[in-house]
Amino acid sequence: MNEKANEYSWFPLIVVACASFIIVLDSFFMNVSISRIVVDLNADVSTIQMIVSFCTLITAALILFSTKLQDIVGKKKLFVIGAALFGIGIFAAVLSSSVMMFFVGWAAIKGVAAALMLPAIVSIISGIYSGRKRTIALATLGVMAGLADILAPLLGGLITTFFSWRYTFAFELIFILFILVMQNKIPDFKPTESKS
Repeated sequence: MNEKANEYSWFPLIVVACASFIIVLDSFFMNVSISRIVVDLNADVSTIQMIVSFCTLITAALILFSTKLQDIVGKKKLFVIGAALFGIGIFAAVLSSSVMMFFVGWAAIKGVAAALMLPAIVSIISGIYSGRKRTIALATLGVMAGLADILAPLLGGLITTFFSWRYTFAFELIFILFILVMQNKIPDFKPTESKS
């Protein structure tokens, strides 16, 4: 399939922009939920903060590997795998009854998922759009991240205060479901490893 086939459609941008939005949203949701998670899981603040740090380390450590991996398995495929893992990790976190379960779901699985998705998001945009459209698409990703930055503290605080911290993370699953359902709007990219 021609990688430029969907250049005049904004559907691929909408899908990957949702991914960019929830990755940023998730980190801020965590910040406003820590105190409630500590109480609910009978943990202490330092343990939860360690989980946050571990998640960041996992994502940072695997991004370079993920960048190379997308050349082998394909940008779209890696993005979809990352989105599915992100959903699994968040779902596990929502159902957590212990610190260990939360660690595995939110930090380990979701941390790996974010590392798979982040490089693929930019690569997909660069592979589909060119010129002015690429500039608009990349700017849109930045706007979505900024929007998440603004909305997350308020939205997360309201949901956590009046409902539960679990609902803040469950909210992200709506976007994951949308991404997985709409993945066919992203064109297939052939792996490029064979060219190197």
